[in-house]
Amino acid sequence: MEYGGLGILDLEKFSRALRLRWLWHSWKSLDRPWVGMEVPCEESDKAAFSAMTMITIGDGRTTTFWGCVWAGAEPLKASFPCLFKHSRRKNSTVQAALHDNAWIKDLAHGNVNPLLQEFLNLERLIRTARTSMKSGQPDEIRWKFTANGIYSASSAYQAQLLGLIQDPFRKTFWSAWAPGRLKIFACSVHLFWHCELSGKIWEKVATWHGCQTVHPGLWSSLQCSTDIVEMITSNTAKGSRKGITAIVMLVLWEIWLERHHCTFKGKVAQRANILAAIRRSIEL
Repeated sequence: MEYGGLGILDLEKFSRALRLRWLWHSWKSLDRPWVGMEVPCEESDKAAFSAMTMITIGDGRTTTFWGCVWAGAEPLKASFPCLFKHSRRKNSTVQAALHDNAWIKDLAHGNVNPLLQEFLNLERLIRTARTSMKSGQPDEIRWKFTANGIYSASSAYQAQLLGLIQDPFRKTFWSAWAPGRLKIFACSVHLFWHCELSGKIWEKVATWHGCQTVHPGLWSSLQCSTDIVEMITSNTAKGSRKGITAIVMLVLWEIWLERHHCTFKGKVAQRANILAAIRRSIEL
């Protein structure tokens, strides 16, 4: 389906392409009064922006240590999630983090034994990158999908449409144990986390064996679907993550079906019916 006769096939991807303009201007238009303030972009937008740009370190004052792609193929917070979670300064610039190895000092608290392997891998990566600060020379950013290296909404949209970047939300769901129709649904609809009925369903599902991490008390402050799913999976034992992701999809699917029946068939929503349907799907 095209929207408004403009050749737009996926409105969600087009909306994201427009939102990425905020992140581009945060780099390139430092005179704008809102620069330095929070921009209306989700974490998934920031991940997409990182995948679409290439950074050259100058003085390291603009590039964020954990959030930008400056060492390796992805942001350090994606490659080393445990270290990022443990760090006291998650918004440090490259300059601040590398000066006198401040990034190591930011990790020096609490129990660091479980972090040792990630720490060694990150230390090796930074050493291999051999990044040197160039005083007075600003960091440079280049857009990967245009010849002149400058952002355009059209190129951002096309890169997503052609699958040139990966959406972490879709990647998480596509690897789960679930029928294809549920995977397609979960990857296209990020709904039903915060309404009263949904909240009660999540609370009940959390009482089932092995499902404690879906309790809304653990993620109710989050507004982005990607952040919620990442919170749920990161709190789940590694060997159980595909299973818990499948549970999440089943809950979303059954809530959507119930909402559909209420909207188009005049049905009154029944929590017990939704929970029973989820259990049947789990058994299948």
